[in-house]
Amino acid sequence: MSEQNLSLWDRVWQTDPAHTKAVKLDGRMITSINPTYMVRQATEQWGPLGIGWGYEIVEERFDPGGPIMDENGKVLANMVMHTLLLKLWYTQDGERGEVEHFGHTPYVSRTKWGASTDMDAPKKSLTDALKKCLSMLGFSADIFLGLYDHPDYVEERRVEEDIKRSDNADDAVAEARQEFHEFISEQLRGYGLVPHLAGLNAFHRATLSKAQRRAATLNIDPEKVAKRLGDRYDDRKAELQSQRGNKLTPRVCTNCGTYDEHGGMTCVACHKKMVPADETNEQHEGENK
Repeated sequence: MSEQNLSLWDRVWQTDPAHTKAVKLDGRMITSINPTYMVRQATEQWGPLGIGWGYEIVEERFDPGGPIMDENGKVLANMVMHTLLLKLWYTQDGERGEVEHFGHTPYVSRTKWGASTDMDAPKKSLTDALKKCLSMLGFSADIFLGLYDHPDYVEERRVEEDIKRSDNADDAVAEARQEFHEFISEQLRGYGLVPHLAGLNAFHRATLSKAQRRAATLNIDPEKVAKRLGDRYDDRKAELQSQRGNKLTPRVCTNCGTYDEHGGMTCVACHKKMVPADETNEQHEGENK
């Protein structure tokens, strides 16, 4: 039953990176989805808009906000927010479903030039509400789940979509596999450039995560890739341990992460106690087991 309940979600939850862009909202970067792309995805699942699915505006209003003042404290206008409640209906397996959600857009807002009115606010609120309704059904769920905050995930999605769009999928896969093998060779050389054990552990974790994800995308056995990288990690770890000799033990601050290859006892950044980098490395290894 759970597979049947998630059948729609499983078909639409992944987003093509070509139809996204990074935008700044309230001082933070978010991933914005092209609304026409989401409409196309809905049409692919249910049929043309107005036949297999559609929407109606349940409520629309302008909500007053706080005052907008100039540098002298004079009130220029009041902020106004446009709010729209949308009902989206669709047909799935012979049954009709409905989802409601709000869309919001500043109509009168503060800018560096003073008060500004956005005459496209109703249109933007409609788009906002439509995207939110579709997201409740699983459309582009990978973005709303935060997976697009991880560059490795986005890169793998690009590879998958590039293969789908290719005129010759076999050639595209072969090219992607060649690039992957070159990446692995480069990373194997990179192990030898890491100068200390703490850095080696971090390098290995990052490399292993990216390599296994890409291997799965290209139908390459992730376990074989992991073993190859793991063997090189073990070899380099043994090399570094043998090179230590009488050298000072590198230390790391457990409070802020500052690394001191000269073995200082007190952190120069936050003045907390430093511990041997090997202990931090071994602790991470114990947590990963």
